[in-house]
Amino acid sequence: MYIVLNATDPPAPAGAQNVHFREDSTHLGTAADPKPVTAFISPFTGDSGSGGASGLVPAPAAGDAAAGKVLKADGTWYVPPTKLTAGWVVPAGSAAPASGVGPVLVVPRAAIFTRCRIAIKATDTTNALTVFVCQNGSSVFTMSVAAGATALQTATLAFTVAADDLLTLNITAGSTTWDFTLQLETAS
Repeated sequence: MYIVLNATDPPAPAGAQNVHFREDSTHLGTAADPKPVTAFISPFTGDSGSGGASGLVPAPAAGDAAAGKVLKADGTWYVPPTKLTAGWVVPAGSAAPASGVGPVLVVPRAAIFTRCRIAIKATDTTNALTVFVCQNGSSVFTMSVAAGATALQTATLAFTVAADDLLTLNITAGSTTWDFTLQLETAS
């Protein structure tokens, strides 16, 4: 009497997959050579709020590696988001009211900017600073900084950009004394 345990016989239970173990390359699990054995390994179960279970992970689809996909804890393959930032450095002497201050920035991918930060290097104690960001020529965000402000200034915002949108910075109030960096950020 012998028992045949191979990659196909007996069939794996629902939701499991057979694994074919070999003693060596010459013992292939035939009826005449019953040395291989089969183990049933449950599939990986993603976390849905109460934890998951270890096991075989779902196979990635063709092209997932090239797309940079990774396996999430919920058991799905996805492209992790990357934080997107855009910003302008406005040195002293350049912060007088003007349009198109600094470079035109090209947005590399669709995103939603959620925060603006202005890091002040030099302040003007008399004149406030007001800047606005334009998206493809239209104003989408305005931020004002009080005269004499020296700390990092932060504002919450929400505007959506598409790949290849153009962002420009305009100053509507300020002076050549102001020296700052303005940075836009996405949440992730």
